[in-house]
Amino acid sequence: MKEHLQSNIITKHLAGWSTAEEERFIREWLKNNPHHAATYQAIRQHYLQVLARQEVKTL
Repeated sequence: MKEHLQSNIITKHLAGWSTAEEERFIREWLKNNPHHAATYQAIRQHYLQVLARQEVKTL
């Protein structure tokens, strides 16, 4: 459950919808554990792929 909530916050961050508190959470989360960067990058990559598919559908 906690991982799911983190991915939602990261997705909101990537979309530009996160609050200042969520931004602070992401910075601290990344700072506290080097392995979190890989998780962040995986979520970011998936987000960008979804975005690209949506753009293709709207063409």
